[in-house]
Amino acid sequence: MEKIEKIEEICLSVLRESKEPWVPLDMLIQKCKEIVEEDKVDESLILSFLKNHPEVKIFEPFLPNTPEMKSILEEKGLKIQPIVILKKRLPSEKDIFVWMYQHLENLLVMLQNIEKEAKTETKKQEIGIVIDKTKNLLERLKNLAIRKNK
Repeated sequence: MEKIEKIEEICLSVLRESKEPWVPLDMLIQKCKEIVEEDKVDESLILSFLKNHPEVKIFEPFLPNTPEMKSILEEKGLKIQPIVILKKRLPSEKDIFVWMYQHLENLLVMLQNIEKEAKTETKKQEIGIVIDKTKNLLERLKNLAIRKNK
């Protein structure tokens, strides 16, 4: 079996068997490396393959794309990554809104905690900017969900 076929088999199996329909890209990469036993299995190979796969949908991170946000996440050792799901496991539009809203709420709590721990006023201001953008996203998402339910 060719390497790409083996990767496809592994990815689809993980996506089918996962408790949650949403699977972080890193988890797929790690599983492929474990099973194929090859460190040359990398994110770009799997991502390029999955983007064109007819059974798979990839969701890019739903976060403000700002230098402040990247800096904050790097300081905390967090990585924002694409999420992969089988199209047949896609939740309803309402469930997707709920999922995004919950993740943004979790992000907001995390940012508020980081802001409390910030040692300098500059850092607090940077985090405050991201908090404001996150609150704005939450509000826009809530309004969008309300309009969809009418």
